[in-house]
Order: sequence, then structure tokens, then C-alpha cells
Amino acid sequence: MHIKGGNIISAETAEYTVLRVLGEGVEIRQYPKQTLISTDAKDQNTAFSILANYIFGGNAEGIRISMTTPVTTVLNDSGLQMSFVLPSGYYADNVPNPRDERITIRELEPRKIATIRFSGHLNRGKYMQKKHELVEILERESIVVKGNAFLMQYDPPWVLPMLRHNEVAIEVD
Repeated sequence: MHIKGGNIISAETAEYTVLRVLGEGVEIRQYPKQTLISTDAKDQNTAFSILANYIFGGNAEGIRISMTTPVTTVLNDSGLQMSFVLPSGYYADNVPNPRDERITIRELEPRKIATIRFSGHLNRGKYMQKKHELVEILERESIVVKGNAFLMQYDPPWVLPMLRHNEVAIEVD
């Protein structure tokens, strides 16, 4: 089953194939190769502004790039790393060069991701709770985790909390 879309705004959503659905609302998905732009920052607003400036033409070529979902975020002790998945057709060799040295471009090889969905506004407590739930379910199912958990957000900030689509995700074998 191929999935595309499902967010409230009309933005391209990263495609994936659902490989398995676990009873507790966990999906195991296969994602194709993706190209991302990323930045490290102390908070979400700063990171989002840096990346949005790039896609709205603040790159060396002045090219506007469509917004996509999800926006991914890895939380860490010093802040976070936020990434935008670039629209299909963009690869490391044809993406506009960043003018801002805080932006990196990277390609992710095809990978399997386990996700658990939740609504509402993000806070570290809710993120940690959902991360813990996801890891427990994967352990119970004997699914091997690779790497650190991250957050995937699909909606703009003005979407009502109860309608927001968020996921905690982690790469698996």
C-alpha cells in the first residue's frame, strides 16, 4: 500500500509503503531514497526559519522550492536538528546550494521506519512518552531498532491541536 498526502495543507508528503501494522497504532514503513536539508538550532522556530528561508528562494540560485511534509526533528541536549525533505526530483547533485552555512544537504538511502502517531502540540514530555511506547512495542515484537528516535510533524502551527498529525519514528531493521 503506497501512501501520499494525508496532511491538512496541500504540500507534497514523502511517499512510503506500509509493510506492517501493529495493533497499538504502530506502522512499519519502507521509505525510498530522500534528499533533505537540515540545520541545528536551539529551538524549533529558529530552525524552521533557517530552512524556510532556503526553500523560499534564499539559496545561491534564488530558486523557490515547494514545502513538503513531514518536517523531521531530532531532539538533543543542546537543542535540535530539523530537516525538510525536498520534493521528489531533487538530489544532492541538483539541489540549489545554500547561502547559509548552517544548512547541510544530505541524502538518505532507502530505509525502514517504525512510527507511532499522536495529536496535539509538541512538548518534550509527550515526545518522551510516545518514544518510550514505540520502543517498548518494538522490543515486544522483536523488531531491532537502528539509531535514535525522531519527530515527524505534518501540519502548520495554526492547525488546531486535536487535528494535528505528529509521529515519533525510529529506523528499524
